[in-house]
Amino acid sequence: MIKYILFDLGGVIINLTVFDRLSEITGIEDRQEVINYWTSLKSVADYETGKISDADFLRQLKKDLGYSRSERELHEEFRLWCHSVNIQAHNFTIEMSGQYRIGIFSNTNPIHHKRLNEIWNTENLQIDEFMSYQIGLMKPNNEAFEYVVRKLGIAKNEILFIDDSQKNVESAVRNGLNAYLFKNNEDLEIIKNLLYQQKKFGETNTTV
Repeated sequence: MIKYILFDLGGVIINLTVFDRLSEITGIEDRQEVINYWTSLKSVADYETGKISDADFLRQLKKDLGYSRSERELHEEFRLWCHSVNIQAHNFTIEMSGQYRIGIFSNTNPIHHKRLNEIWNTENLQIDEFMSYQIGLMKPNNEAFEYVVRKLGIAKNEILFIDDSQKNVESAVRNGLNAYLFKNNEDLEIIKNLLYQQKKFGETNTTV
């Protein structure tokens, strides 16, 4: 029986422009390939696990991307890649919080976390936060999921993890969680119906 819903942020609750912009910069058109390129950058991995400072990250990212403008301009552009709140997903979290415990598990960094707090009002939500740069671990690593489950103190099969990354969803399933690959807002109604059916019939299904 699902008791806890664990959301990714970017691409689920938060609308991102990062991958569109990276596609322009790199010339890579396939979204998944752009995501793979981004997550392969050592500067990103180091920054999003809390190993380097904002300044060191921006300096290295400028080199990685061949960014021609200043680091100050890169900082502002990077900040706004965390663009806006997905209102439907936000409303979904509020609705679900009346029935389930809610948490967020995100590969993110100090700049985007600060931006998140500017644009997302969570006053009506009691949310557990697992930010990669704070815990020093990133999805899809097994250790990251093990850490979150241990901190929550909930059985793995009582957690539903929702993410827009195939790799992260597959890792969650390998680690014993229920997981759903989020593609667009139509999935919110599908997830709601799956949870209703599970409550009604007492079944726990892993959905990918």
